[in-house]
Amino acid sequence: MSWWGSELAGLLPGASRRSARGVDRRYLLSVEASGLSLLDQRSAAGLDPASRLTAAAPQRDVLIQLQDLVRSKKTSALSLRVPLSACFSRRLELPSAASADFAKLLALDFERVTPFKAKDVYLAHYVETTPASAGKVWVRQLVLKRNAIAAIKSEVESLGITVGHIDCWDETKLAALPINFLDSEANGKPEGRGKLNGYLLFAGLGLALAAAGTYLLVEKYETALSELQIQSDKQRVRSQLARDALAQSQASFGEIASIYKLRSENVARMAIIEELTTLFPDTAWVTDLKIDGDTID
Repeated sequence: MSWWGSELAGLLPGASRRSARGVDRRYLLSVEASGLSLLDQRSAAGLDPASRLTAAAPQRDVLIQLQDLVRSKKTSALSLRVPLSACFSRRLELPSAASADFAKLLALDFERVTPFKAKDVYLAHYVETTPASAGKVWVRQLVLKRNAIAAIKSEVESLGITVGHIDCWDETKLAALPINFLDSEANGKPEGRGKLNGYLLFAGLGLALAAAGTYLLVEKYETALSELQIQSDKQRVRSQLARDALAQSQASFGEIASIYKLRSENVARMAIIEELTTLFPDTAWVTDLKIDGDTID
């Protein structure tokens, strides 16, 4: 039943979720420059700065008042509000169609463009009514350092009081901005869902890395194959040039052999004729001479 309750509560709007959690927002603990103001929001009409500053007291005295409220069972939870000056603020123009994912988009962009770390701060945002470009809206993101309220939050919780809502005053210091730092996705989710999303994230990263590895491996083989094809084409051209050169050389060698053969035959015939001229007397005439190899007729 508790599991179903948490799952269904996650589908409710922020105000309904706070009601479902049983957070009593009657008492407001305002952090002022001169101390702390403990205000009853059901009886305080204006909550103007003057009344808050008048009600501001040292932290020790306020903690005693809270302890008395706990003992009298008048409250077990309260809201904590800080001045706007304690928050870092930035504005971004985002597509209105992505309104369901504003928290995720802002969280992803947060550490990339700011010097803060998500684990060290509370994050919250709200959509402004200021006109923006077509199809877009202005979104203001507020950043509150955790250590700025860690001490007072720890002291309050040590009394058994739950800090169920953390926001900040607006520019007029008369009302709060429509945010709750504790509702921000950057501040974590229920443990089971957080683990599940973590597993899904790692699984997705694993699949992405595997796909990237496969792609790189295939690309590597394709590159090697292309390089091998280029080298093969070059070797094929070189082989053809070598064959052409060899054929040309063989033809040249054949021509040289024929010349040498012709020259040797001509020299032998001339030697034979010269020898016959020497042997025959001057009165003898040769009318027919046939030389065939080593035979002479």
